[in-house]
Amino acid sequence: MTANKKVNKEGDETRLTGLVVKKNFAAGSKSEHDAICLQTKKGDYVLRRVGANPFQDDALEQWIGKEVIASGMISDYTFFAKKLTET
Repeated sequence: MTANKKVNKEGDETRLTGLVVKKNFAAGSKSEHDAICLQTKKGDYVLRRVGANPFQDDALEQWIGKEVIASGMISDYTFFAKKLTET
């Protein structure tokens, strides 16, 4: 995963479709941890809900294993979801 991934202009709202998974992120670095991610055809993004705790989001855990449409914003490798809808 690249730190400079850009799909649209940063701050623009976008929609992505993909699978929500929990996987190892930033392997081999001081930032290594299990993260909830959105796997899309365009790449993988760490998934966060806007306004939620970035370290532990129990509400986001319920989406693991589901195919979703996510509306929100991309910043580097993170997708900040405003809305998630199961497909």
